[in-house]
Amino acid sequence: WDRTARQIRNQVLAMQPWPGCFTHWRPAQGQPVRLNLIQVEVESEEGAHRRDEAGRVVIAERDLLVVQAGEGRVRLLVVQPAGKNPMDVSDFLRGRKVQVDDQFE
Repeated sequence: WDRTARQIRNQVLAMQPWPGCFTHWRPAQGQPVRLNLIQVEVESEEGAHRRDEAGRVVIAERDLLVVQAGEGRVRLLVVQPAGKNPMDVSDFLRGRKVQVDDQFE
């Protein structure tokens, strides 16, 4: 998540369908969840940030999940939790309580 939003998007595109690109969501409480990133887009390419904010959830609501990158923000569109089928982020958010300030690593 230290890379720019564009670099993260390009990495996800380059790794599809194999070997894939993954991250870990660390909720405030509970065990980390491994997520394959299937489809993402650049939400914003600029903006002030601190190094420690990279990977922080900045928006988590209904069908919108946005994560701070090293520079800019990445919107997650389709994810695949370990052992599950790929799903739209809206379905993932209905089943998991992702909150602002949760961390992706």
